[in-house]
Amino acid sequence: MNMSIYNDTFHELSNKDPNDVCQRAFCTYDIKMKSYILPVWGEDYGIYPHEGKIIRIQNDRLVTDDFFIVFITHYLLNAKNQRLKKNGYQKRI
Repeated sequence: MNMSIYNDTFHELSNKDPNDVCQRAFCTYDIKMKSYILPVWGEDYGIYPHEGKIIRIQNDRLVTDDFFIVFITHYLLNAKNQRLKKNGYQKRI
């Protein structure tokens, strides 16, 4: 996949207000690490927009699956108060 897509989405995410992103995407933000923590299908992931990487927290492994990276960054940029769950989205009431 074209790395410029990653660069663009990570750059866009790094310019977003973390409070707004977390409110919409049901994630948390670590100010010290400049990273989002997002649970996805039973696993926690660290998203580091300023570094352009995603880490699976459980085993500290770098995520390299192109489609998963696009999925996560797109979700954080565009979520509308919906939590990710195994079989779809769960709306906030």
